[in-house]
Amino acid sequence: MEGPTELLAILGQELLQAMRFETDLVVEMLSLVGERCRRSNRVIGLLLSGIEDMHRNQEERLQLATNEVGGIHCCVAKASQQLQQLHEKT
Repeated sequence: MEGPTELLAILGQELLQAMRFETDLVVEMLSLVGERCRRSNRVIGLLLSGIEDMHRNQEERLQLATNEVGGIHCCVAKASQQLQQLHEKT
């Protein structure tokens, strides 16, 4: 993130209590959780496609999948790099 950032810590019970009365908060939380689920599903799909491409020896498709996965997050980039290294060993 760029610029100043503020981090809030809220106890789970307090959050649940606030959500009982704040529908906007509930909608925002559901939106955030939904977006995280969609991103996670995308990463899982790309990794599974990369594994399939590796087994089928489809190097170009594997390269595309690993590049796309690598641009999502540094931890996921490590997984895509290992997938590429496994393919190079075969």
